[in-house]
Amino acid sequence: MHVRPFWFFPLALLVAVVGLIAYNQSTSQSTYVDRRLQVSILVKYDVASCSSEKPIRVTISNSSDKTLQEIEWSIAAFVPGRNTDIMEYQSPYRSPYIYVEPGKAITLCYITPALREPQEPSQLRYVAKDLVPDFQD
Repeated sequence: MHVRPFWFFPLALLVAVVGLIAYNQSTSQSTYVDRRLQVSILVKYDVASCSSEKPIRVTISNSSDKTLQEIEWSIAAFVPGRNTDIMEYQSPYRSPYIYVEPGKAITLCYITPALREPQEPSQLRYVAKDLVPDFQD
């Protein structure tokens, strides 16, 4: 009969525990989903879909698996061919209690933002930036 050294079983147990912890961490990190990347906002000047008083059409799309309940964002406005934002103010827009279900989108209309230089708002390229979504648990 062969007898194992007294330290064999504690060492084997330690190796098993370390292996289990490493496995748990790797699987939990690989399944993490950044839902912020699954929300998109399309901003466009569109008096046909909105009104002349509120011609900025904002479409918020949620491709995550959770319901979006609030989102904050900013808008940048660019003259075609230039990469300088000409927005007068950089205050964020906020849409509390919008409730966009997974796989759905909503459209909202806003007034034309103030610009730092005289430009025809319908000729600008608008981009949403600094998105901060909040999801239901």
